Amino acid sequence: IHDISERKRAEDLLQQQKEFAESLVNTAQAIVLVLDTAGRVVRINPYFETLSGYRFDDVQGLDWFRSFVPQQDRESARSVFQRAVADSPTRAVVSPIVTKDGRKREIEWYDKTMKDADGNVVGLVAIGYDVTERRQSQRALEESEQQYRAIVDNAADGILLMEPETKKLAAGNQMICSMLGYSSEQIEQLRLPDIHPQEHLPYALAQFQKLRREEISLAKDIEVKRKDGSVFWANISTFPITLAGKAYTAGFFRDTTERKNLERALAKLAVQERRRFGQDLHDGLGQELTGLGYISGILHEQLRSEGHSQTELANRLTQSSQNAIAMVRSIAKALIPVEVDAGGLMAALEQLVANAQLR
Repeated sequence: IHDISERKRAEDLLQQQKEFAESLVNTAQAIVLVLDTAGRVVRINPYFETLSGYRFDDVQGLDWFRSFVPQQDRESARSVFQRAVADSPTRAVVSPIVTKDGRKREIEWYDKTMKDADGNVVGLVAIGYDVTERRQSQRALEESEQQYRAIVDNAADGILLMEPETKKLAAGNQMICSMLGYSSEQIEQLRLPDIHPQEHLPYALAQFQKLRREEISLAKDIEVKRKDGSVFWANISTFPITLAGKAYTAGFFRDTTERKNLERALAKLAVQERRRFGQDLHDGLGQELTGLGYISGILHEQLRSEGHSQTELANRLTQSSQNAIAMVRSIAKALIPVEVDAGGLMAALEQLVANAQLR
């Protein structure tokens, strides 16, 4: 009686374990697939029936690879199966299946061999997770990143990503690499102070803070230092961006060196033209008025000595000439101020002579 009771308890325990295992298989939200050593279907669970559209009675005993694996993937899938049966388990291998309605689903497989009491392999139990949507999302993300990279790398402006708190540079596009003379790997080793001349750094940092606070939308003509130490000017705009959950500041650099040099050249030309006009005014119109004033003065004295009735008119002409001369001199002086330095009047006269010779 004792032996029967022990055996009964063992059978009951075995039955409970079997029922528990069955409940796990039947309720699992993953594929449970059992194949024999020839690759024929021995068991599928309800989740696979729902996913594939097949009932177990329809597929029992069918060759798994010919029935469910796309033709172009059968050879590689069977190779993985043979290695698994040889006791080399599959871990996270993605292999597609085809459902009854012709849809392709991508499955991530994990498996383990089944052995008899003598240790002989009698089959393979495989667990599969449907990762179709996840893989599609990954591919879409990769395509999006590739498109983003293509856009960024082909942008006319230099683009930098920077960690706003540490001011460490995180990435840069091809244009900024070309502007600065660094490789993309070298840029990732830099900080913001490394790309600005030391004497200009306080101003650059102040402009950066204004951009962050949105007090300005564009920092104009910021001096930027290249790898070789040379400097170029750039207009810089920024905006915050979050990538992979991390906050960055994206900076757009537009090289304004050519415009800056052109502005300087135009300003220099404007000064030269201003001086030339002042010299022409002084040496041309000024001299003519001086001559006119001299003649009117003589005329005034002659008319006055003769008691002529037009003496007063001649006097007004002389005064007007003197006023015009004073006005021309004042304008000319504003256009070409004479610098009377420690050399005194002689140096100033020498400068005037030199200016006249340049004409």
